Amino acid sequence: MLKQVLEIYELLDDASINGQTVSEYLKSRGAEQIEVKTIQGKSGATDFIKIIFPGTGGKKKAGDAPTLGIIGRLGGIGARPERIGTVSDADGAVAAVSCALKLADMNRKGDVLKGDVIIATHICPNAPTQPHDPVPFMSSPVNMQDMNQWEVNAEMDAILPLTETASFISTVSCNRARPPAPLWWESPSPQKQPYLVVQPVPAMRAMSKRRASSVLKWPKPLRRKNVGSTMKMNSLGWCSYTDR
Repeated sequence: MLKQVLEIYELLDDASINGQTVSEYLKSRGAEQIEVKTIQGKSGATDFIKIIFPGTGGKKKAGDAPTLGIIGRLGGIGARPERIGTVSDADGAVAAVSCALKLADMNRKGDVLKGDVIIATHICPNAPTQPHDPVPFMSSPVNMQDMNQWEVNAEMDAILPLTETASFISTVSCNRARPPAPLWWESPSPQKQPYLVVQPVPAMRAMSKRRASSVLKWPKPLRRKNVGSTMKMNSLGWCSYTDR
């Protein structure tokens, strides 16, 4: 896996990198189902990329094995022209595309997972920044609604979000039926589905309250004494918890 990470880092460390170039690189290694969509935001444009790996017993082949979603969440892989080179915010895209490259290599060698895997992220080498001392904060050319629309897929039974922005990696599950974890909330999408199930981690509890933009409460049947019952969602879509 380290080999794929190094390869993808070098691929993305390019002022002219875009979604189509990433798509062609992955296809050259065996990935077949790739979608690239350029979205224009108020502060620029970015290329969303989605890579699908059908499993031996997944939904793409009429099976019942669960589908895993891997989402690389970031503002941008670069902040050109204000900052040259790859920025730390790129970790979300680097990790997600590296997973895609590893799966492509595995599939080519005959190792195919049972369930489908859907990997999504976006490629932006010139994301905007926000003024901050001593160094600017990374921003994004598109908003959270755009990211959720193009990266989250209703076929995903579980989502592994990879993000440098919030400084942690956590597992989030999507389930339309009875949630398997102690915490869940209804998606803010117009369809009101799927349900997001979150297993809280210490890093999420420690997130700054000043970044919270909305508060949702857990359904009473799922509240527990040792688990926070109030969720605060920040502008990047991640959550912190407040204990009862």
